[in-house]
Amino acid sequence: MQTREACAARLETLYTHERAIVLEFLDELEEFDRRSWYAPFGFSSTFAYLSEKLGMSDGTAFRRIRVARLMRRFP
Repeated sequence: MQTREACAARLETLYTHERAIVLEFLDELEEFDRRSWYAPFGFSSTFAYLSEKLGMSDGTAFRRIRVARLMRRFP
């Protein structure tokens, strides 16, 4: 059993990694969306790819696409 301090430290570390991974995901998503790379996989949109292929919830897919597009406009 770990201590609460160890647990808190691990949470901090994991959260730092999570933010970095989400940023990397959004960067890749921006390119995927901009280049319409969903089409060769048989999807009509990035939204369809994220929700149907990756199993992302509709709300999460919408928000991630929106943020990726904003990243394009405001780098």
